[in-house]
Amino acid sequence: MIMAKTFQFIVANLTTSSSIKPFMNAGLALHFTIFDLGNWYYPFHIYEIIAMINASYNNSTMDCVAMSLMSICGTQFEILKQKIIHCRQWAGRTTEEIDAGEVNVGEDMDPNLDVTIKQYLNSCVEHHIKILDIAGDVENIFCYLLLSQFAISVLAICNTWFQFMLEDNLIKILFLSFYALALLNQIALYCLYGDQVMQKSQDLRDACYMSDWYKSNKMVAKNMLLIMERAKRPTVITAGKLSVCNLVTYAGLIRMSYSYFALMNRLYGDMGE
Repeated sequence: MIMAKTFQFIVANLTTSSSIKPFMNAGLALHFTIFDLGNWYYPFHIYEIIAMINASYNNSTMDCVAMSLMSICGTQFEILKQKIIHCRQWAGRTTEEIDAGEVNVGEDMDPNLDVTIKQYLNSCVEHHIKILDIAGDVENIFCYLLLSQFAISVLAICNTWFQFMLEDNLIKILFLSFYALALLNQIALYCLYGDQVMQKSQDLRDACYMSDWYKSNKMVAKNMLLIMERAKRPTVITAGKLSVCNLVTYAGLIRMSYSYFALMNRLYGDMGE
């Protein structure tokens, strides 16, 4: 949530810094040199700002939608994890009873507790399948969009750093700074939420170990084993089915951007000589 608010703050500052560029002799918000605008210079600037605000709002909203869906998947995995850990205490209980602290305390209170736990675990399996379906839908909808986003972001970050090295106008430097931060924060959010989905899906294995499964019969233990076997394969959100969205990928994107920047900077230095 903090990173999402930070992203929105950076986008707002990016738009603001763009809007004051013409008044600080830093050119239009978006460079336009096809012909001399003359008296249409400032009206055209207003048009550009309105277009930038609209584009920023739409793009950031789409980013928030994707991240919210990833967050929902991660949260559902966490809920399922707690259900598995407390299966002996919560089996056969309603949500209201659990919230009120009414839980199972042992076989002496319910001789058919293992049967109840088995039924409860069946519902956990159904919950798991539904989460996997949702995560699969999110993956199918956004995977190729993420691939294009990552590819464009790497090139844009590299180019922004290069322009930053050559610029001496304070307003343009401010604009480039916010633009680079927005790009870095945007892909960081995708990778962070993708990493959370992957990690929380793998946490289900630990949840089975933490559930006091050894106090139940073999029937319950087999159900636990099935859940653990499925949890061995993590649920991931990918970029174009090629790269997993996690923090390792984020670090790789930053390294790739810096490599391209170093190459451009070296080629520019050679041309200057």
